[in-house]
Order: sequence, then structure tokens, then C-alpha cells
Amino acid sequence: MKNILLMFLVAGSLTITSCGRDGDPGAQGPVGPKGNANVKNWFLTTISTDWQTFGTPGNTNHSKYVTFSIPELTSTYVDYGMVLVYLNQNGFYTPLPITAPTGTNNVLFFNYVTIGNVEVDIQLSDLSTPNTNNANYDFKVVAVAGSVKLANPDLNWNDYKAVMQRLNLKD
Repeated sequence: MKNILLMFLVAGSLTITSCGRDGDPGAQGPVGPKGNANVKNWFLTTISTDWQTFGTPGNTNHSKYVTFSIPELTSTYVDYGMVLVYLNQNGFYTPLPITAPTGTNNVLFFNYVTIGNVEVDIQLSDLSTPNTNNANYDFKVVAVAGSVKLANPDLNWNDYKAVMQRLNLKD
């Protein structure tokens, strides 16, 4: 019995005294790129075959639309933050909704956002069917958590370049 107790004491003291530092801590790693975990952005492109028709020509609900599936678009952004959709117009990104005058008939671009999806619609002011045969458009979607919006009350969210710069997003 004494031998067993002595063995436990020796084993315990060896365990306690044999633990020590293996060396000095390593050097600090390089600084990572700036970013914002509460902001996400996506670059989306449509081609003519992406557009679907909704409604009946002549009715106010008539439009062409495309739906982008974005699984990362969660309730953090949709319900508690904001989701911005910008259309590339000759190198300048304009926030939706917009009305683009084309002479006798205006083209309206607008969007709907749900969890996991962004839908972009094109409608003509005379309610005729939009021609999407050459409708290759580039969009940028920026999803912002509510905390980021509250932390930037002076930011003009309609100014794409200001948003990208302030939130450290890649263009």
C-alpha cells in the first residue's frame, strides 16, 4: 500500500515539475487585408437568356425579371440591415430603383430582396414588353448589417464609390 501511495506521489510530482515552457513566443504574423465581416458584396452579370417575363403586356405588373440566388444573403442583412443593388451604366454604378429615359419610353429598373435572393425587374413606362435580346447588364449587390449602417450615419449609401471606400470593399 505504501509503495502504491509513494508511486502516485512520485508520478504526480514528475508530472507537475516536467511541464514547462517550450520556448519564447513566435513573432507576430503579418497584418491581414482590411475588410468588414458585417458587409458582403457580389458582382452579378445577366445575359439575354436570363430574363423571364412576368404579367401581361399593358398591365402595371408586366415586366422582365431575373433572380439571382445568393445563399449568403441572410436575415442579418435582409431583415435587420440593408441590401443595395447598383446597376453599371457605362462604368458608373447607380443605385436601384432608377428610371432611364430613352426618348418616348422610359425604362424602369427596380429590385426585390428576400432571404437568399435578389430579383431585378425591367419595366417600360408604356407597359409594353421590354426587349431583353441584348440585355447584358452588370450589377453589384452590397449587403450591410444593421450595426454597420448605424455606425455610418453620414455615409451617402447612394454613392457607390463612397460606400466601397468607407467599407473597404474591393471594386
